[in-house]
Amino acid sequence: MHWTGMSDEIPLDAWILDDFPSEPESFENSFAHQLIVVLSNFFLFYSSSADCETSSLLRSHHQTVQLGPVVIRTLLTATFLEEDGFQVNVGRPALKASKIKGSQKEQKRARRAAHEAATFDTKPFLALQLPVPKKRSEAEALCQKILARMRDILSVSLLFRN
Repeated sequence: MHWTGMSDEIPLDAWILDDFPSEPESFENSFAHQLIVVLSNFFLFYSSSADCETSSLLRSHHQTVQLGPVVIRTLLTATFLEEDGFQVNVGRPALKASKIKGSQKEQKRARRAAHEAATFDTKPFLALQLPVPKKRSEAEALCQKILARMRDILSVSLLFRN
């Protein structure tokens, strides 16, 4: 199947992959995401008649398609300790060295609040065998890795349907 543009014919699968979002913020509302969800559901049903290895791979792809956007959304909305300067000030010696004002109780509350802000549900990470990032830079790299995996799954799905 080809997509007919103004002057050239572009294969539909190339057009879909060329339009794949490069930024995690735009993935969930993209055509590529909608398409990959439909294809992964279709291939989940196909997996029952496939050989054991293919069936396992298709289930794994389905799980990635289902949980990948959850992980991306979590990472995009997460607050990491280093963002608020808490990374440097964690621990009693660093706290004293930074001469933070307030009682020990207030300092402890501030550390606890910072820790709670930096924690989130790790189940989707564990299910996809992904590391839980501790820093914003690690989260951004992980988002890109998930996007690349989703693009690969979509690419194989589009080739498989032919």
